[in-house]
Amino acid sequence: MANCDGGYTCGRCGEYVPTITDSELYLRYVMGEVPTESLLSSPERHIRCCPEIAQYITDERFVSVVDEDPDSDKRLRPSEEVCSRELLVTAAWSRLQEVPMVGGALEEYLLPGLTPPMVKEPEEPEAETPRPRLGPENRIFW
Repeated sequence: MANCDGGYTCGRCGEYVPTITDSELYLRYVMGEVPTESLLSSPERHIRCCPEIAQYITDERFVSVVDEDPDSDKRLRPSEEVCSRELLVTAAWSRLQEVPMVGGALEEYLLPGLTPPMVKEPEEPEAETPRPRLGPENRIFW
C-alpha cells in the first residue's frame, strides 16, 4: 500500500488491492498483528479474499462473509472467542476506514493501546518482493 494508491496484487484473486481500506495486511497491522517492517514485504490480499478474518467484521457497512473452512469457521468456535475476535476485527476495520481521512504517521493507524509486534528473524532467508519504502516519518500518503 505504500505504493501511493497504486495498490498491490491480491495473493488470492490476482486483482489489485487499490486502497488501504480494502487491505487485509493493513487490517492486521491496525489490530497489532503485523510488524511495521513487514508491511513492505508481506503478501497483500483484499479483506474479502481472507474469509478467516473478514467473517469477524460485524459492521453494517461491510457485507458479511462466511468462512466454510472447518479449521477457521467462526460458527464452530466457542462463543466467547468469537465475540472477542468480532470486537477486535470490527474495531480495526472501522479504524481502517478512517485512515485516508485522518492521514498521519503509520503508528497512528493502530487501535488505541496497541503496538505492532517486533519482527522475528527468519530461520531461512526468504525471497523478497521489491516494495517501495515508507516516506519521511513513516508516513503513507493517499
